[in-house]
Amino acid sequence: MVKSETRLYAFSYLALIALLALTVLVYKLSLGWLGMLLSFAIALAKATVVMRNFMELRVAQRAIFWFLGGTLFLVYVAMFLSFSDYLTRIAA
Repeated sequence: MVKSETRLYAFSYLALIALLALTVLVYKLSLGWLGMLLSFAIALAKATVVMRNFMELRVAQRAIFWFLGGTLFLVYVAMFLSFSDYLTRIAA
């Protein structure tokens, strides 16, 4: 039991470090609107790793998933509004 949890936390740590490196790479490449879209996707992947492993949503009750779904929906709405605002701005 302890060995499998240690492996899970080690995998989570490595995944978060890899996603951090990917975030820095996307920033350095200056991809414009695509970079922002990729950054949001990477942030969502990081949040998924943290919620699933450190908040122990792997063994959560069903009601927790409803609240999580509502929260993720609101995050998607915020991302959509931010992205649409970015696309409608006039370049100076």
